[in-house]
Amino acid sequence: MILIIAFIEPFGDSILLSYGITYDIGDIIVKNIISSLFLLLIVFSFPSSLPRLSSVYLPIYLFFFVVFTAFANGLIFNIPRNALNDFTSFLPIILLFFVRNYVFDLDYIKLSKFLIVVLAVKYLIYQSFTIGIFGVPSWKILMKQSPALLVCFSILLGRVFNSKIRDVKGGYIYLFVCFFLILVAQSRMLIISTLFIIVVNILISKRKRVILYLLPFFVISFFVFLSAQDLTLDNILDHYSGDLFDEGLEYRNIQFHEILNRITESPILGKGLGYFNPKYLDYSQFAKPYQLELDLFNFISKIGTCLSFIYFFGYFLILVILFLAKKPQDINDLILFYIGVISLLIYSVGQTFHQGYLFWLILLLFFINFTKRFSKFNFNNE
Repeated sequence: MILIIAFIEPFGDSILLSYGITYDIGDIIVKNIISSLFLLLIVFSFPSSLPRLSSVYLPIYLFFFVVFTAFANGLIFNIPRNALNDFTSFLPIILLFFVRNYVFDLDYIKLSKFLIVVLAVKYLIYQSFTIGIFGVPSWKILMKQSPALLVCFSILLGRVFNSKIRDVKGGYIYLFVCFFLILVAQSRMLIISTLFIIVVNILISKRKRVILYLLPFFVISFFVFLSAQDLTLDNILDHYSGDLFDEGLEYRNIQFHEILNRITESPILGKGLGYFNPKYLDYSQFAKPYQLELDLFNFISKIGTCLSFIYFFGYFLILVILFLAKKPQDINDLILFYIGVISLLIYSVGQTFHQGYLFWLILLLFFINFTKRFSKFNFNNE
């Protein structure tokens, strides 16, 4: 139920503003529904005892410690309502302790297919509305769930490099549609994160020549994208330059200095969850004034340098376990999923995603399989 709502809900899709539809109220309603569902899961899944502090659960304990310390900090020094509202996006982190209750393995391929189909349908609907209203297709359709395509792209592309894409029915078609949807999102951070996935797959794969076979695929995707956006090779550079894009860079530069000031003021423990500067632009008028586009930097300013080290160390531990453990079975999709998660962190350097519930839901999906595959792993006895 949570996955269906999270993957389908349209609130947060910026194109709605083009139709004169504001989504602040809808976004709040959906978030409250999902938060309530998470709380119900927590209540009914609560274990008789917490998992022991083993190597595989250590990253979960670290993430939990970081988020709850920042939450406590926010409750004490910020507006409690904002701190609580900010914290609800992190509710999936509590469920990380209960993943051992789930006896099933998630099928990442089926989840990827479902998300790609949902976003493809949403894209077609939005383009139909745009053409019907304005007579031309939209040049940008960045949906709330578009960044999650990075995980899908990582898994499908990795299957190509490992000669397992043939095991996925319609695998190349899904990969093509996934890449196309990433392009039409028109997000520079999304493109940078996609390039990261491609480069990492090239580096870790033994079949590096596969990239040569994929070049025609990417070229075809690019020209289909140009056709859908009514662009040509002659005017594409003009389209992606000018005041609109310069304004975005300048805006983020101002925001970066605002975040640096926060880190300077509270370098050790940060500002806490729910913090916002009422003097910063007109953010105090927003429903979520504690969110900024430079999401990962904003998170660092809330948790401080000490907790930031602990937080990112958790991701390093996951990497160590993935590559040093005696693999009990094929964990290729887990590695590819992890690459996708890291690409989401990269995306969140310049866009809002990391502090949303969707990121932590994706992390929960990763840990469900991770804790089962490595339940007996220990650093002392791999």
